[in-house]
Amino acid sequence: MRRAIKDRLYHWAVVVIRWGIMWLPRKTALQVGEALGIAAFWIARAERYRAYANLHSSFKDKTPRELRKILQDCFRNFGKSIVEVIQFPKLTRRSINRIVSYEGKESLDAALRKGRGVVLVTGHLGNWEILGASLALNGYPLTVIARELRSKRLNALLCAHRQHVGMEILFRGKSMIRGLRFLKRNGILAILADVDTQTPGVFVDFFDRPAYTPYGPIAIALRTQAVLLPMFVIRLPDNSHRVFIHEPMHLLSTGDWDSDLQVNTQRFTSLIESYIRKYPGQWIWMHRRWKTQCREKT
Repeated sequence: MRRAIKDRLYHWAVVVIRWGIMWLPRKTALQVGEALGIAAFWIARAERYRAYANLHSSFKDKTPRELRKILQDCFRNFGKSIVEVIQFPKLTRRSINRIVSYEGKESLDAALRKGRGVVLVTGHLGNWEILGASLALNGYPLTVIARELRSKRLNALLCAHRQHVGMEILFRGKSMIRGLRFLKRNGILAILADVDTQTPGVFVDFFDRPAYTPYGPIAIALRTQAVLLPMFVIRLPDNSHRVFIHEPMHLLSTGDWDSDLQVNTQRFTSLIESYIRKYPGQWIWMHRRWKTQCREKT
């Protein structure tokens, strides 16, 4: 009973904060988001320590001061990204195109003209949610494979905001047939493939350490002949966003299924790593990226 009451209070607190942030001017909302990120930096001790340990292991050439700056930027970016998602109901095609620009958009349009669908592979970099919102509001048919949040109420709120801008959501491990049908209709199926999950995967090199990585994007693209298109979004100093769309990945297909999954998964993981190295303060270092590897060693 006490836990149920606590959950309800937490839910209504989130609802009140959400409505307060939603109607703030964007500049003010981003300032609030940055403050929330800084607060989380100090309050979330476990996540802060984990993020610092991950950074220390990944950037051995950086000083503690440099690592701390990256860590603070990571929390600030996350706070800003949260308020941007909260403000999704205010977005229109015109307003989002004022804050999101593209490089390589012709690669996406050319991929869709092939008519086999597009597997969009990206990572938890910048504000990945605004990447999806921008594509959907600009008329691109987009379904996102996402992780279901533990809190049903928060999950429903997040889904509502995503759907408001035109994104369709497909939860991991559920109704994958829908995703394949969507590709057959020449849609874009977006997958964030830079986290350690319970979905099928392989160990590949990530920041010079073996990391368990989902091979779903590769398997889907090989099975369906859809175009595998890497795409990343970066927050710029003025808090606008720049989307970088790469040329389609030419997947190795030798007939050795296991080897092809391994090699191709390593290729997109290395690409994701290259962006994280360039923009380290915009990745989710608090994630337990090497947890499966660590568990196997113990």
